[in-house]
Amino acid sequence: MKPNGKKSESRRLRLLGLKTEQQDVRDSRSCVLIQIDGLSHENFNRAIVKGKLPFLRRYLRAGHGIKGSWQSMLPTSTGAFQTGLFYGNNDDVPGFFWYDKRTDSAVSLNTVRCSADLEDRVKRTVAPYPGLLSGGSAYCALFCGGATNTILTFAKLFHPSVNIATTWLSLALFAVFQFVLIARIMFYALMELMVAIYDLVCALFTEKNKYLEFRFVVARIATVVLCREIATLAAILDIYRGTGPIYLNHIAYDEHAHHRGPTSAYAFWTLRGIDASIERVWRTIEHAKQLGIRDYDFYVWSDHGQTDTLPFQEVFNQDPDRHFDSLFQSMYAETEELRAHAHSRHKTERIRRGRFLRGQHGRYARSRIQWQAEHAENISGVFPGVLKSIYRWFLKPARNQRTSQNGADKDRLVHLISTGPVAHLYLLDRKERLFLEDWLECCPEFVNALADHPGIGFALARSKPNNAKVGVAGLWYDISNHASFRNVAPDIADVIHENLAEFKRWAAMPSAGDVILFGYRGKHVPSISYSYERGGHTGPSSSEMTPFIIVPQHCAEMWKELTDDKARRLRLHDLQERLRNAYTNEKIISEGTRHVS
Repeated sequence: MKPNGKKSESRRLRLLGLKTEQQDVRDSRSCVLIQIDGLSHENFNRAIVKGKLPFLRRYLRAGHGIKGSWQSMLPTSTGAFQTGLFYGNNDDVPGFFWYDKRTDSAVSLNTVRCSADLEDRVKRTVAPYPGLLSGGSAYCALFCGGATNTILTFAKLFHPSVNIATTWLSLALFAVFQFVLIARIMFYALMELMVAIYDLVCALFTEKNKYLEFRFVVARIATVVLCREIATLAAILDIYRGTGPIYLNHIAYDEHAHHRGPTSAYAFWTLRGIDASIERVWRTIEHAKQLGIRDYDFYVWSDHGQTDTLPFQEVFNQDPDRHFDSLFQSMYAETEELRAHAHSRHKTERIRRGRFLRGQHGRYARSRIQWQAEHAENISGVFPGVLKSIYRWFLKPARNQRTSQNGADKDRLVHLISTGPVAHLYLLDRKERLFLEDWLECCPEFVNALADHPGIGFALARSKPNNAKVGVAGLWYDISNHASFRNVAPDIADVIHENLAEFKRWAAMPSAGDVILFGYRGKHVPSISYSYERGGHTGPSSSEMTPFIIVPQHCAEMWKELTDDKARRLRLHDLQERLRNAYTNEKIISEGTRHVS
């Protein structure tokens, strides 16, 4: 301990208007939890070998931490992971996007309203448990987890808690101290701008509409650069204050991996900046320990991985929602004229798909623009109100083209919500969620067509009384009897057998689709994604379900699965319970709140 240094640091905190935690709080050990969103264990190892994570490589070689993999849950979604980790309950989180029949509304967890509503519902379920981060901080997360301090967290995006005094003197001094931060933001913003220009040049040779790729630069700088630097600074200040637990989520890799693929050079490029930010946090932890402020345990992990995907739009030249609605209407529209029109349109799309597979067409502009418009609108959720309105005004031409392509929503009979290589399909004229038996009674031709569709690896539907069935190779099979369809789909049978309980749980979720479509087709082929993306997650592939984790060396006994080859793999409920018991006052796990996979 260095008393002089401690006094100097305390004076600096007071000068910046920061409140220090009480001594009795700082006497207890806490933790800093850093998440690299979407980085699988396999790609983490690749990044280490390629030198993209130099600090973490040095950290592990020095023996400070233990690295391993753990088994993610289904769905492999950030929303399911964070509700499970923070509250021990993710019972009805069927993905990142879904449609709620009960309220006739779409749910998107990257919007303030939806993320806040979901967190409120989960909190009521687990009450009086306040959450894993009670009294601590959450930065760049979907949910607060009971945290007192939140910045860039969707559930409280427009009501952040910032522990900087509002006096002009304090704010001026704070700005002066951050000249290095400003320089760093400008450097990375310039690099991101250069990447956007490169994308624009590439678009000149592949697409008819170029402007939207360039306009992505604003959202990309906001999410990749500003979010990372601001959240890292906030975490560093919290460490000097003695606040804990601290949760910090880095989303840059996940964003680039969706856009270009999880093994792309651009996705790996973002890891250098993330690694540098992690190193700054680690050095602050060590400094705080030397000053006697507080001891922190240091964790780094990912919530899930990503897998390479082939966009559905590129294969069928049509938005999947429109495609499956056309298929349904060709079978069950009310008049012969509507059925003939839908059948003709569906046949045209099959011809175009054949031409694409024969190499007669490249990438299609309309599908690309649709994805870009949707993605840009989702990202704009992090902007303040006025800036968001201006940004979405620039997207108006793309939205108009998307509307002209998709047609009027009022004519739709089935609705598909994509959540990557998984999609939820809903029959709109039925307000209750359907069983497979209901489908076979009212629409047998359609539901059997789903089981044999070339754009679907397999389908999942709940069945009576409390079971689920899998649609593959044109037939529906009892999910528990994987041997019955192993001959026709061995990889799919294996992955279902390995995660049987989770597939049943997913099928039973009240908010899940009437039928859940999976783009997973096997171990050695890209999954079909129902969003326009090159990398995706939420499905059951090994890449998606095997994220990495790094725990402190001195906590090895608490995480013995990482060092014992014979032990079972860590799961989400292990993370939640052990972190809760080690770093919070809530030591007893209530049976009413332990529902995470």
